[in-house]
Amino acid sequence: MIRKFFIFLFFVLCSSLNFSAQGEGRMDRYKVQIDIQDAYLSGVCMIKDVEGLLTVAVVNEFGVSAVTFRYNKTKDKVKILNLAAAMKIPGVKALLKHDLRNIMREYCHAEGGFKTVYIYENPKYRMKYNFTPIVYEID
Repeated sequence: MIRKFFIFLFFVLCSSLNFSAQGEGRMDRYKVQIDIQDAYLSGVCMIKDVEGLLTVAVVNEFGVSAVTFRYNKTKDKVKILNLAAAMKIPGVKALLKHDLRNIMREYCHAEGGFKTVYIYENPKYRMKYNFTPIVYEID
């Protein structure tokens, strides 16, 4: 049962980023927590960088995609591809686009992505985004 769950999770992650259509590029992984007033969303953020186009997926611990978007470095634009049903509230999409564009700008200015914990805050809406790099140790 657990094996089937992890196989399912793997396919969900791969399909959300559409790996086969994007070719080669750098991929970074982060633990992410988004605090929204009295609630929070936590999970894994995967960022795939292919020739100036970042494809990003935030997936919670259960493998459910919270948000999937693309960031074009040259145009400095975010296009939200998929948004969880619970986040489809009027105004949330525009707020996310603004915050995610600012986060991706910082990501692109940091050489090789975020090397340490990165925190972005939107005090107006009391939102806080926390990205912690996932480091894989090879024995």
